[in-house]
Amino acid sequence: MTHTHTPRHQPLNFSHAHLKEVKEADTFDGRNSNLRAGFQLFKAFVCTGVLFLPKAVQQAGWVWTIVMSLAAYYLNAVGMFRLVDCVRKVGGQYSDVGRTAYGKQGQMAVQIFLFV
Repeated sequence: MTHTHTPRHQPLNFSHAHLKEVKEADTFDGRNSNLRAGFQLFKAFVCTGVLFLPKAVQQAGWVWTIVMSLAAYYLNAVGMFRLVDCVRKVGGQYSDVGRTAYGKQGQMAVQIFLFV
């Protein structure tokens, strides 16, 4: 007996005509902005974390979750305040702190992480 497999999805279409249609559909329509793009990125990072949080709390327990959340808050706050102090001492921007600490590669790394 032969088993035939029927695909659930249509195969991807990479023809030139189809890609041209997709490109035309994705053109700038005047409704996009930096704020809108930033909000989409915010939703992508934060909302996925929120979706996984209930399962993490269930697996870790309330006490451990609260302890680890407070520890993460503390470490983030300390890091943020140290970074602000470094920017004040060095002057300029965050990438200037990277350059002062690690040279040109440090500056480039900071610029990349700020962009991403």
